[in-house]
Amino acid sequence: MTAPRVCGYRANRGELLLVPETGKPVLGQWEPIVTPDRWQAVCSTFSAGSLYMHRGSGAPRLQGKRAAPRYLAGGILRCGAKRHDGTVCHGPLCGQKAKSRKSPYTYACRDCGRCSISGPLADDVLERLVFSEAAGQARPSENVHQRWRAGELPLDERRKIIASVITRCVVRPGMKGNHTWDYSRVEPVWR
Repeated sequence: MTAPRVCGYRANRGELLLVPETGKPVLGQWEPIVTPDRWQAVCSTFSAGSLYMHRGSGAPRLQGKRAAPRYLAGGILRCGAKRHDGTVCHGPLCGQKAKSRKSPYTYACRDCGRCSISGPLADDVLERLVFSEAAGQARPSENVHQRWRAGELPLDERRKIIASVITRCVVRPGMKGNHTWDYSRVEPVWR
């Protein structure tokens, strides 16, 4: 939609070609789809300062903005699998859609790929840890816990609450064939 060719202008790598003597755009030898005025209105809608994302041929990439986390424990959970040399992986467990029907998403290690955990169960463990007696003085108030349970807190606020109590959680790999949930697989590192 933002390509100059739709209004009959020529471009090279996203840059509008101009006639050097006049400074006017070079016209192509094809039938334009829209008028230049309408094309400029569309381009201003998708420009960098607008509410819409700037896209199109030659459009600059959006930089400096990281994607917001989609999952509660993404980056907080760390892999506890032992490598062949005896060291522990400690790679971040990242949230991803699950391939099974039992869980909508899982957290899996991208470094070694040997440790994964059910997403909703891991989130439940984090909630239990944050609001448990073991959290000590850093434990959030009961009011915060009620708002958490009611679903009133957005994801970024819940992540800040977890980060105020826990620096990370190390997840040990599960046992193949063992279908019971073991809460001791997740070991918190308290602040």
